Amino acid sequence: MYNTIKTLIAKTGLSAEQIIYLTSLSRRDGFVSTYPKPFFKGDLRELIDRGYIVGTVETPASNIITPEGFNAIFIDEDVAANEIWNLYPSYFDKYQTKSMDKEMFIMLYQKKIDNLKDKHEEIKELLIKAIEYGWINRKIEMWIRSEQWNEWKEQLQQMKPNNDRTTEFT
Repeated sequence: MYNTIKTLIAKTGLSAEQIIYLTSLSRRDGFVSTYPKPFFKGDLRELIDRGYIVGTVETPASNIITPEGFNAIFIDEDVAANEIWNLYPSYFDKYQTKSMDKEMFIMLYQKKIDNLKDKHEEIKELLIKAIEYGWINRKIEMWIRSEQWNEWKEQLQQMKPNNDRTTEFT
């Protein structure tokens, strides 16, 4: 999670506390109201001014993340999981790949990406490349549990000229 927060800080220019706050709002998990230290009013004011949330600095637990704020960082778990489910081939060789319950897949995928848009986009790109190269060789359940996209990322990096590891998949 640390690397994810670092990436989001670099991408958005927000502080770690602001990222944690937005993550909690997106999950609606009640963490905002139980956060051990108060959120700084300046942090909340910045989120309001930049359009990430609607609400007030006085009542952080009742603020609402805006669609624009959500879409800049997060992706709806059902949308993301369905994109991957629909992209993943139904068969490799003569074997069916989607024998797992789709609801279970959605739950597992959501845990893997933590609703983060960038993480989903990276996995989706890697899946598209793997399909293109014929690398699909597992049922979707094994694929998700093993996080095989990490293997594909390595393979793609090794295929680059001069082993250039400063690719889009870093």
